[in-house]
Amino acid sequence: MNGIKLFSIFILLSIIVSCQSEERGVDTVVLRHLSLYASDVEPTSRTSFGYDTTQEKYVTAWSANDAMRVLVEQNAVVNEYVFDVKDVASGRFECDEVVDDGSAVCDAYGVYPSSVAVTKADKTAVVAVGSAVQTQHGESSNHIAEFDPLYGSCKEVNIDNINLYMRHTASVVRFNVQNESGVSQVIRSVKITAPRPLTGSYTLDLQTGKTVLVDNGSCDVVLNVEGGEVAHGNSFELWVAAVPFEMYEGEKLIFTVTTQDDGATYRYEKQFTSDVEFPAAKIMRMDDAVVISDASRMELQKSIEVDLTSSASYTSKFPTGKNVISGVVDYELGGYPFKIECTKPYSCGNRKNLLRFYFNGGNASSPIAPTEADYALIYLPVFDGYRLSMVDIKLEDSVKRNNNFKITIANPNNLSSSVALSNNPQNTTFSDGKLAATELDKQCCIYIHFIGVNVNENYCNCNIEKISLTYEIN
Repeated sequence: MNGIKLFSIFILLSIIVSCQSEERGVDTVVLRHLSLYASDVEPTSRTSFGYDTTQEKYVTAWSANDAMRVLVEQNAVVNEYVFDVKDVASGRFECDEVVDDGSAVCDAYGVYPSSVAVTKADKTAVVAVGSAVQTQHGESSNHIAEFDPLYGSCKEVNIDNINLYMRHTASVVRFNVQNESGVSQVIRSVKITAPRPLTGSYTLDLQTGKTVLVDNGSCDVVLNVEGGEVAHGNSFELWVAAVPFEMYEGEKLIFTVTTQDDGATYRYEKQFTSDVEFPAAKIMRMDDAVVISDASRMELQKSIEVDLTSSASYTSKFPTGKNVISGVVDYELGGYPFKIECTKPYSCGNRKNLLRFYFNGGNASSPIAPTEADYALIYLPVFDGYRLSMVDIKLEDSVKRNNNFKITIANPNNLSSSVALSNNPQNTTFSDGKLAATELDKQCCIYIHFIGVNVNENYCNCNIEKISLTYEIN
């Protein structure tokens, strides 16, 4: 926010309006000059994750070029104005072109910053609360103000005595990164991930303070840090502005810390043992630190290879016959968690030496060709903090040469988006552009299908010898 410079964080603002009148002409619009003053009113309450309710006072000062947008309603007519700061020290804002209709009483609605779009008819504004990318300089919290729009209103007051008590829209998460890595570190960034949006654009009711999300928002916030050096054994304080949100029992906030010199990544999970609300105008202080150490350091890459020609890769649970198995079933393949769903029979055979999908029904003497409604899904393992970056599927040679199905990588809840990126059996390595339609940090699957395929019932089965997967830090 090219505006408020926070020496600390939250306050409520009182705006006192004085006016000057110009002489009224018979058929002219008469304008008047208004001055707005903003000052500290009361301390802001603060809570911690442990519900510590200590009280602290945070002081705010205006900066040059600040401005706020104000709606003034007189006799059911609403006019919109921008008030510019004229005296930073006293917090005086002025507007020289306020309509004077002679009314002594008015309603007033203010919002900061002045750049937000307002609707006069319903007294609402569209505000951006928080941001998916924020930058902190040293341990200063000054950046928070940019992502914390303010609003206030009053009704049926004398136009020469308007007091708008400004309220905050953002919640603030305050936490420390503790360096236990053994050497001095420079914090480059911290990403916070939540199960619901942390930032977004909202319609703000200037009368009630109610907010309604108008875009998809972001469940991730990346805080870039400048001057983030922290010695071994010390901690570094960080601040993030977010929309008001809730965490429910059992849910997690994920903190991913990236350091400057070696590009290492560290992961910390804050799990909630009860429901916790992150309200507007509150600083939620996390009591336990985000620790960077050898124990929390993440591998840059994970690789998995499952040999499906080895009987050791299958547990006794895996089917060896040719019956159709309904629904999504959990299996362990090569010691890793997989799931399989198929409209036709699948099996590892009596010798447990191949993963076989019998799309012709499994009866060699009376095969039935599959239709576009037939498919198989192999749900791949998911690792928190990682995204899938490469999938290589080794098919049995005869299948690879002769059979005519399609294969791709998809999210199971959005299969259609990946159909256009499907390959023929001759090319079963997927990376880069061939994964473009997939949310790679979510559940992914190998999708075998017959959409747009001229099917021969004798050349439609799929036999897989090996699955190789690569994951990278998300």
